[in-house]
Amino acid sequence: MAVIGRMEINADVVDGACLLVVTGDVDLSNVNVFIERLFELSVNGDKKIVLDLTEVNFIDSTVINALFAAAPRIRAHDGDMAIVVADSVVARVLDISGTDALYPIVHTRKQALERLGISPGRAV
Repeated sequence: MAVIGRMEINADVVDGACLLVVTGDVDLSNVNVFIERLFELSVNGDKKIVLDLTEVNFIDSTVINALFAAAPRIRAHDGDMAIVVADSVVARVLDISGTDALYPIVHTRKQALERLGISPGRAV
């Protein structure tokens, strides 16, 4: 677990996918930690990543840039990522930015796993 300013980030393995849970605000002051963690997962060959942003209150363009930059890295290892968001400002920013053209954006972890072709073995 890493707590940087107003952001907390945790990684775990759930049903064969890497679950990356972010809470708080992600902006220019702490986006480097987010980017490092996301790129670390993609370089390590984690094939399926669930990025849970349901408890994120704010993202700025640096997060969108990181998501777009991560796509080739993730796909280079034949992987994919799904993003979990609540109906919020974050969901709106992802929608406006076109992030859904790269990654499925869903409302639950179960939906994310299913979109990645994983049958959830337990409630998530």
